[in-house]
Amino acid sequence: FTAAVLAYFVKEGQVSLNDPVSKFLPKSMVVPTYNGKQMTLGDLATHTSGLPDIPYTLSNRSSFSVSQMYRFLSKYELTREPGTKYEYSYFGYAFLANLLSRIAKRSYPDLAKQVIFYPLNLNDTEFTLSYEQKKRLVTGYEENRSVTPLKSEKLYSVFIGAGGLYSTAHDMLTFLSFNLGKEQTSLNGILPLMQTPYHTFKSFQVGLGWKIVPYGAANLFFQEGTLFGFATYIGIVPEKDIGVVILANQGEASIEALGLQLLNLMYAP
Repeated sequence: FTAAVLAYFVKEGQVSLNDPVSKFLPKSMVVPTYNGKQMTLGDLATHTSGLPDIPYTLSNRSSFSVSQMYRFLSKYELTREPGTKYEYSYFGYAFLANLLSRIAKRSYPDLAKQVIFYPLNLNDTEFTLSYEQKKRLVTGYEENRSVTPLKSEKLYSVFIGAGGLYSTAHDMLTFLSFNLGKEQTSLNGILPLMQTPYHTFKSFQVGLGWKIVPYGAANLFFQEGTLFGFATYIGIVPEKDIGVVILANQGEASIEALGLQLLNLMYAP
């Protein structure tokens, strides 16, 4: 979703993927560089910025502030040139969401709702749940123990663009349908930007928010993740008009293999 917001900004001409992050920050702010090269918005969106994944424990992260984020960035030293290696970075996407919020001059939840949720009618996709939605919230499990519902509400807003979103199977299937080009909305113009391979590595390529791997004669775009007792997977093969969403309330569940099995059942060479 955060990559989709970035793609919208690019499509509207507000930013470029090649823009260095310092362009959107006060001149007094220090950002990490490697031999003088800065990370770009595109580097953050493709997990090639060189920033670490999660440099903090969950307990520390719950009270983490924007000022602490920038203090960390001012002291962090990149170990490689941005754009040269893929390393999933939860922190990098939190930083990207914060930058997008700065550019729009509004909170990230309001921005995501305006740009993505409202045009796609994702009425059950939220950062802060209503009382009625809380009553429908599924309990997640890790290590055979339930995870306290609404634990993610304790996340400080600085991380909200990287892991603070609630949704339903219905809304996620709508989002999947959109990514397959089936929803006629004002957003459809961002799909080519999101599904373009920007980096090629040994066994996969990277788009905006997607990992891309060969799938027969086509390409499979997918993303997976785990958080607070849940595991998620979304995979699409646009050339074959198929896709799958899996939401599991088992934090250790390995659901990528299940996703591939479901795609294989739908795939017609």
